[in-house]
Amino acid sequence: MSTAIAAIAACASGLAAIVNLVIAISLARIARRNGISGVFTWAADLLSKEEIVSARRDLFRDLGAYRETGGTYEEMSAELKEKFESVCRTYDLVGIASHNGMLPPNIIAAEWGNSIVRLHELCEPYLEEIRRVRGPDFWNNFSQLYRESLRIWRPGA
Repeated sequence: MSTAIAAIAACASGLAAIVNLVIAISLARIARRNGISGVFTWAADLLSKEEIVSARRDLFRDLGAYRETGGTYEEMSAELKEKFESVCRTYDLVGIASHNGMLPPNIIAAEWGNSIVRLHELCEPYLEEIRRVRGPDFWNNFSQLYRESLRIWRPGA
């Protein structure tokens, strides 16, 4: 009889351990989802700030024409350089969150992929110029976000 009770107790203990494991996994998923939600809110707020939206719009309009002149980053007007740096820095910050697992890249690429791809390609010659001076890792998270966006984002999707 005591063997039967011991076997039942062992089964109950094992079952309790499995239930605890399932609960722990569920709680970890909830915590991760809530963490991602908070980081996404931060990224969306950052990318939706009027000064950043305006800087992106102005870069789309002005940087292509500037590139056609053959001008360098150092020769850019202070106003254009400020917008360029603001946009690159913002996408670099979002890229840092993405590359450190705080924000899945598909979330950002789905919403801002068009802007990331077009702006990075527009900014690329100046990014290369800056990296020759400041080092190859300067704003590299923007470039990694660009590569992820190329892989994930589809026009019209």
